[in-house]
Amino acid sequence: MSSRLTVHARQKMLKQSLMAAVTPEDMQDVILMLIERARGGSIAAAKELLDRTLGKPTQEIIVDQQESRSPTEVRTKLAALLLAHPELKSVLDSAHGEREIEALPQNEFSAEMKVNPISESPEKYEYDE
Repeated sequence: MSSRLTVHARQKMLKQSLMAAVTPEDMQDVILMLIERARGGSIAAAKELLDRTLGKPTQEIIVDQQESRSPTEVRTKLAALLLAHPELKSVLDSAHGEREIEALPQNEFSAEMKVNPISESPEKYEYDE
């Protein structure tokens, strides 16, 4: 067996040494110093103090699930994007390398949809049903 300490064993030893050396009074002094610096305007001290007393803030993840769309609806939306932004076709073509995107027939989709020319955002395109 090796006489070398594992990282975990070394950390455990160092933590035990630190705990043996630090007194409750030392901890009280450190906490009071942290409070004083936070009151003096130190954002780092205030953050540390709040994180240690209240816990780190949790981040809420909001998942906005949309209804599933049929392939026809997806193709119609893609056609609207390509009509409104023709430069996207070359970007998509280059991104797919050997697999070229077929040109979407404009006449097939233009009768089905009306693209709002003022809108820059794909979410705001209007479709005639």
